[in-house]
Amino acid sequence: MKGFIAALWAELLKVRKSRVPLFIAMGYVLLPLMIAFFMVIMKDPEGARHLGIIGIKAQLMVGTIDWSTYLGLLSEGVMGLIIISALMGGWLFGRENADHTMKDLLALPTSRSAFIAAKYSVFALWSLLMIAIVSLLGVFLGYVIVLPGLSSEVVLSYVSTILVVGVMNILLITPIALVAFVGRGYLPSVGFMFLALALAQVSEIIGYGMYFPYAVPALFIKANMGGDSLSLVSYVIVLVTSFSGAIGTYMWLRYADQT
Repeated sequence: MKGFIAALWAELLKVRKSRVPLFIAMGYVLLPLMIAFFMVIMKDPEGARHLGIIGIKAQLMVGTIDWSTYLGLLSEGVMGLIIISALMGGWLFGRENADHTMKDLLALPTSRSAFIAAKYSVFALWSLLMIAIVSLLGVFLGYVIVLPGLSSEVVLSYVSTILVVGVMNILLITPIALVAFVGRGYLPSVGFMFLALALAQVSEIIGYGMYFPYAVPALFIKANMGGDSLSLVSYVIVLVTSFSGAIGTYMWLRYADQT
């Protein structure tokens, strides 16, 4: 337990001292700001046109201007944040290889399992904090721009949807961590994330997205917006993928030749 606490403190210190998490967090903050600005344009297309902003296409694309539409757009936008979280995960798990300090880290009297668990814990805490920021800021901006159709059910549905997607995102970071370690840096993990998202799109198109782990969060959002519901198999696949990635990460650090 002492080894885990020491490793957790070290990982938290790395996050606090680095500017990378701060810049990545700005991507989360920009999402509700951009969508709120988009809704302001739709509310007053004439005023937007006078300011040189085209609002007619936006009006046609989205339709009704209310809380349901606004929070629906925010929920869909959260899927784009998976790429941003992959940057954070790749940086968190791959920075030692990129900085050539992995050999020094593994020489410390701390177990490999504690080392991995500390990194996962920091990523989970950071992800939940970002989800909380997106949720609270999104609701606050909705109040500011005065949208119609506010109800506790709509807000609770939005918050619960983003929270579940955030938890799935935390679970699905384990394969990205494995790629970061095997690729000895954070860039391979980013490439893996783009590949996974591309395959997720293809799997959705051909009708098998419910069986591909990185397509499940998007399908969950669509299900909460009136689409087809997901079966238990989809959630089990996400859990199995997460568990496999975690075991693979530990096995790599435990048995691979760390040059």
